[in-house]
Amino acid sequence: MQVLRLSSSLGKEEIISESKESAFIAIAPGLAHSTEALELARLLAKRSFKNKTSLAKTFGLEFLLWLSAETDLRKAFKKNDFSNSDFIIVSFRKQDKKRILKKLNAKEKPISLKRKAINSELEKISLARL
Repeated sequence: MQVLRLSSSLGKEEIISESKESAFIAIAPGLAHSTEALELARLLAKRSFKNKTSLAKTFGLEFLLWLSAETDLRKAFKKNDFSNSDFIIVSFRKQDKKRILKKLNAKEKPISLKRKAINSELEKISLARL
């Protein structure tokens, strides 16, 4: 999993369009405070697809559902109201950073994510579907 924090001159809709084409997802920085939380959401999304219990049709959207602790995509999108001046890109496969920056006409910012999550953050993600 590759994680970058960016600022782009593109509009939000253009960023979303590019993310669909390039197999990454743009998220609001407020959705995740740690790399551990991102990893947990990735693992739960992977398990959902493996067990055929996913609620979304794509892996990126399933990841967003887990990360936002929602079962409804509209609610997850509402929580994921990122700004083009500050957002996080999560790619589930290794991609060339320079290529991503060029495609999004973006500049990299300090990631500012903690390594370890607090317990309540992990509980919120893991218990979202109970």
